[in-house]
Amino acid sequence: MGLIYEHSAYQGRQRFLPVEIDGALNEPVERISFTSPTLFRISQNETAWFAGDQWAINPRLTLSFGLRFDNDTITSSTHAAPRTGFLLSLTGDGKTLLKGGVGRFYDRVPLTAPTFTDLPDRTVTVIDQNGVALSSVSYQNKIIGELRSPRSTSWNLELDRQILAGLFAANRLRTTQHTDDFVVSPVSSGTTGALELSNGGSDSYREFQVTARYQLAHHLLNASYVHSRAFGDLNDLNQFFGNLAQPVIQPDARGRLPFDAPNRFLFWGTFTGPLHLTLVPVYDLHTGFPYSVETNSANMLDRETSIASRVSLHLTCRLRAR
Repeated sequence: MGLIYEHSAYQGRQRFLPVEIDGALNEPVERISFTSPTLFRISQNETAWFAGDQWAINPRLTLSFGLRFDNDTITSSTHAAPRTGFLLSLTGDGKTLLKGGVGRFYDRVPLTAPTFTDLPDRTVTVIDQNGVALSSVSYQNKIIGELRSPRSTSWNLELDRQILAGLFAANRLRTTQHTDDFVVSPVSSGTTGALELSNGGSDSYREFQVTARYQLAHHLLNASYVHSRAFGDLNDLNQFFGNLAQPVIQPDARGRLPFDAPNRFLFWGTFTGPLHLTLVPVYDLHTGFPYSVETNSANMLDRETSIASRVSLHLTCRLRAR
């Protein structure tokens, strides 16, 4: 069991520079301007209490249970996050293991969320090829409803088997469902509108993984294949107002997430050489990381995927200081 306390503060000055968007013919099609720079200041206190224990029911079955309470001063709420897991030896020799777990988890509220209304507002103007304004909408930053802590529910199931001396294999299923994610989306009526921040986002991640590991003396070989799917709301708050703010914000939509990689093969090894040298070759082959095809008005048409591979070689040397 334990107790965690954290205090964090966020303050500064935000200034957004005007942006001009060019079309396929390298002619301006849209301008985005912002109001004067703004100041913001906020702080929060977070406290967490947690406890957990394990019970060996018999020599082949072990159960684990845990409970965590999270409280923060931004949402002024306390959340209970239970979790449980098990480890079962399917064979008497202990070479075949089945393990799994399920739990609920709460994420902290980013301090960019409560300060969202303190950010500069924007005006989006669509222009023709001669630079004449065709339409203009002024957006005001708004928070919809009370802020809530994003939460997730995750479970996993894994089967491990020692096939030969030094050869191990594992199969794993894992799924995670996120809800109450922070998303931003513009809405407009005529020449006025709002850039709305809400807890209305959700996403899911599922994967099936097969791995193998072979230990030969001081050398280690690894191989894995992962089939996965990441799907959810695309307008995550941190994507547009993180360390590098993005000026173009389209209405929120649901689709494959930017980190979605449906198929991934990964091969790597660790080879020990003379003079305390360690050689680590890595080969990565994957599909995914969707990108958008856009028109001049930046409307999303489709989300394509790519195939990429990468080979790397790492060399390390261990030195002793006397």
